[in-house]
Amino acid sequence: MSDPNKLSSSSGETEHDNGPAKHDLASFALTSTVELKDREDMNTSDFEVTTPESRTYSPYEEYKFLVHVPLGDVMARGDEIGHSRDGVLMTSLVANTRQATFNGEGGFIVGQPPEELITGTSAFDVGGEISNGDRAAVNDLVTPASLAEYSQVDMKFEATTPTGVMIKRAADDGREIGTRSINESLRAYAEEHGLPVAEVLVLPDELITERRIRNEQLANGAGDLVTVDIPAGDDHFFRAQILHGSAYHMQEGETSAARVMKISNYAETTQELTPEDRQKVLDSLNDAVATEDGVTQADIETVIRDTTRLEQSQENAADR
Repeated sequence: MSDPNKLSSSSGETEHDNGPAKHDLASFALTSTVELKDREDMNTSDFEVTTPESRTYSPYEEYKFLVHVPLGDVMARGDEIGHSRDGVLMTSLVANTRQATFNGEGGFIVGQPPEELITGTSAFDVGGEISNGDRAAVNDLVTPASLAEYSQVDMKFEATTPTGVMIKRAADDGREIGTRSINESLRAYAEEHGLPVAEVLVLPDELITERRIRNEQLANGAGDLVTVDIPAGDDHFFRAQILHGSAYHMQEGETSAARVMKISNYAETTQELTPEDRQKVLDSLNDAVATEDGVTQADIETVIRDTTRLEQSQENAADR
């Protein structure tokens, strides 16, 4: 039996990049889709290391992968894993019971890191590096949750090496999930290095029908994270997050940071919002302030400031 407080299996990390790419889905067998079932019917037996194979993984079979979702140059990031460098390799523990990854993307499957090279684990994304060395129980990392609620396992870059790549597919129709350029580059890396491609079928989330607000206290007095989920339609919802504490991208004198995301029922995520999207989010946040529902006017000002900054940077990038 596995010790639930000891990390003894594969998990996943998160990094992400946007860009055009394509993949031919014609060869995907229809038999690789599955009849959707209740999540309660899934196998939730003990955690153990899974060696990836080039095949399709059903959401009803037990597996555990440690996955890093690369940002930027996928090929370069793959070559960095396994070598000493500054920073930490952020991964997520991906299981049939909890298939969440950063922005819903696929990524590198990496091998089991030595315990002493793991720098921290958390049952949810902490918005940055787990700098205090906290450890969550493995059972908490794989407890069933929304596809937008990924776990975080931080380690040193030299702690592990790529053992395969993971591509996500929708369980109902077999389409690839995530940014096509990332998936295409992951496949190319796997082919170049002789690694397996594990295609994981993912069940869609049921979308929320009413606003949800939660406040998570960060460890060791590092601050708190307010998350506001806002219903929006049949295939997506909005999430606003306000961090009270410190983040690497804050400007001097700032004590909070915010981001707003549009998230699909497969957790595909974007921060590119239409004016209508942004107004819907602000209307809901203003209503939360009026009803004293865990959001402050200062939080709204942080959201406006940081979403405006992002829009300006996106416009500047488009003009180049």
